[in-house]
Amino acid sequence: MKQVIHYRPGDALSVSDGLGYEVGCIEGGQACQVDAVDAVMLGVLEAGELSLSGDGFELLLVPGDCFVVPQGVALNWLPKGALRYVFIRFPGLEGDASHEYPFKLELQGPLQPCSPPAAEALLSPTPRAWSQGGFEQGTLRIGVWACEPYERRQVEPKYSELMHILEGQLTLTEKSGSAHIIAPGETLVVPAGATNAWASEVPVRKVYCILG
Repeated sequence: MKQVIHYRPGDALSVSDGLGYEVGCIEGGQACQVDAVDAVMLGVLEAGELSLSGDGFELLLVPGDCFVVPQGVALNWLPKGALRYVFIRFPGLEGDASHEYPFKLELQGPLQPCSPPAAEALLSPTPRAWSQGGFEQGTLRIGVWACEPYERRQVEPKYSELMHILEGQLTLTEKSGSAHIIAPGETLVVPAGATNAWASEVPVRKVYCILG
């Protein structure tokens, strides 16, 4: 049975689930040059600072930033201080990427109305939802999503998702009965096939990273 991975800042995390992506947490590291990044990466910076630069871009990242590094880009990686970041990597993606260079996600920017959770799964009135895409390549989509409080029954997702909570709180309950209460700053990885139920009593805003 597929299980949900719940990560809180400071936890150790090292996972590769064999579904086309890797998840982990890195502490420290040295400055280096990379000729061609071998995977699309989403990172969530927890501590320290990180400078990414190359031909046509220069990016300074501080704690709380979420950033995307496209596959194939050449860059200079320059950490400062006690660097710590959570990442998810997607090697071998097909299709054209929507971005050529590394960039920061706009976490608090305006969102556009989007489809709410599926009506057939809801156990509460239909909420309003909003989203804004940030990066796409093949079956990978990364962006920001927000939704009013709602509750839904157990469903089995056909896609894998990393969600990093920016605002609000939710409870995700697995098929086994294990309940995860997720607060701002925490990260959840839900593999495809990991049956779960959702309940939120306050609005939630999150970074989403969906494969499939």
